Amino acid sequence: MLHWDCAPALLVLLAVAIFWVGGSLEWFEMLSVPQNAVGSVIWLYLMLAAVAGSIVLGGGAVVDLARRMNRRRAE
Repeated sequence: MLHWDCAPALLVLLAVAIFWVGGSLEWFEMLSVPQNAVGSVIWLYLMLAAVAGSIVLGGGAVVDLARRMNRRRAE
């Protein structure tokens, strides 16, 4: 089924899952601590970039895994 060539995509999916689980468990508590306005805005933009990046990377990893599994079935 899955071989070592699928490892990078699986690692990306694992990292994305850990990021989203961490976010849901409030591991990123920067916003709950009073900070200056500039620090809060920078943190918000960093989290926005991280969320967008995780969606793109997770989607790419799923597509990569699907292609590899379909290629194996066709052989």
